[in-house]
Formats: sequence, structure tokens, C-alpha cells
Amino acid sequence: MGRDEVLISGFGRKGHAVGDIPGVRYKVVKVSGVSLMALYKGKKEKPRS
Repeated sequence: MGRDEVLISGFGRKGHAVGDIPGVRYKVVKVSGVSLMALYKGKKEKPRS
């Protein structure tokens, strides 16, 4: 099992959850230095350690 560096960002207003998603306060922005949108769209691959 590898350990990936994950960048998270606050989601919502000052520690509160957002609308229809109770309990969710953070969103993942990057994994191993690559944005989630780039991974999702297939533009980049997660670097192999």
C-alpha cells in the first residue's frame, strides 16, 4: 500500500457542512501533486512512487 500526499480544501462556510451534503466539510483538491480534475478527465496520470 502506498501513501499519497493529498491536498484538501475547506468546503462550505467556516466549518459547517454544505447544503445537501451533511457532515462534509472538506474536498480533495490534489493527489500526489496532480489535480483531481486532470486525473478524472484522463489528462494526467498519478505519478508512480
